Amino acid sequence: MSNMTADLAGEIRAEIARRKLSRAVLENAWAVNQSSVSAKLNGRSPLSAEEIDKAAQALGYDPFDFVARAGRNAANSSPKKTAQPTPKGSIPTRRKRASLNPTLTAPVEKVL
Repeated sequence: MSNMTADLAGEIRAEIARRKLSRAVLENAWAVNQSSVSAKLNGRSPLSAEEIDKAAQALGYDPFDFVARAGRNAANSSPKKTAQPTPKGSIPTRRKRASLNPTLTAPVEKVL
């Protein structure tokens, strides 16, 4: 599943949750069973442009606005940074933090 398709599937899931709807709305729009809807929304099965169009309409959105909204939401969410494991035998070090003391920040600003 491409990133955009995954973002759209996430937006569909979020909109269903926001509106407290059942996935039966998508079952009817896509004319498929519950397991097919689940597979499509969870990335186990591809989501076609026609299905995105039908989902947007079933949820009351213009398909182009729906795609734009999914893109904006994806752009605004940043992936969380995870700590990297320390290689065996190395000593972990701490990053130096910038000082709030104005006399100490001047050299830091020159370096940056």
